[in-house]
Amino acid sequence: NLIAAQFYLTRFIKQFKESDRKIYLLILTHLYPGYFKNFYFSKQKVYYLEGPQSSPDRKVEKIIINRDDPLIKDEISNKFLHHNPMSISLMSEFQQLQLDSSLSDSSAFNQYIEGEFDNYLNHQNFDPISVCCAIRCKIEKLAFNQLNPPDQIQFLDKKNTIKKLVFAVESGAVVPEIHFLLGILHNSHLHMRESVDNFTPILSKLNNITIRKMIESL
Repeated sequence: NLIAAQFYLTRFIKQFKESDRKIYLLILTHLYPGYFKNFYFSKQKVYYLEGPQSSPDRKVEKIIINRDDPLIKDEISNKFLHHNPMSISLMSEFQQLQLDSSLSDSSAFNQYIEGEFDNYLNHQNFDPISVCCAIRCKIEKLAFNQLNPPDQIQFLDKKNTIKKLVFAVESGAVVPEIHFLLGILHNSHLHMRESVDNFTPILSKLNNITIRKMIESL
C-alpha cells in the first residue's frame, strides 16, 4: 500500500509540474519519514508533533554514530551495546575519536545508561538513546543470568539480541514475549547517522503508554 500510494502521489506531482503549477504535499503519518524518502520526496521538511522537551545530551548518540569505526567497533558492540559482565576501557580510542572519555569504560557506560533508564521510569528528563541501550542490556542480562556457565559463554558469542534470546530459550531460559517485542524498539534505533534527528522518533515511542508499560515490566 505504501509503494502504491507513493506511485500515485509522484504521478500527481509530475502532472502539476508539467502544467507549470506548484503543489505542496502534506503527509500526516505515524511512520518514520525515511519511508517516504525517494526522488520526488527528496526535499522533505519534517515536523514532529512532539519532540525533546530540553536540549538532548548527545554523548551517547555520538558513541552510537561512531560505533562502526574500526578503532572501537568490536568492543563497543560486545561490551557496551550488549550485556557483557566483562568490562573494558577504551580511553585512548575515545580520545582519538573525540568521544566523551567519562563513558570510555564499559562499566561506566552501563552505569550511565542505567541512570537514564531510572529517570525514564521516574518521569524525569532522560536521554532516549540511553534508555534504548539500557532496555537491550537489561533484556539480555535477564536471559543470561538464567543460563549455566558454558551456555553463558555461547550466549555472549551470539551476534544480535534475537539470536541470543532464541539460544537462551533453547537452553532452558524463560524469555517473555515482551522481551522479543521490545527488540523492535531498540534494534532499529542503535544504528544512527549524523545530521538527522535521532531523538524524536525514539522519544515518541518511549512516550507511548503501552510501550511504557511494557518497559516498566522489565
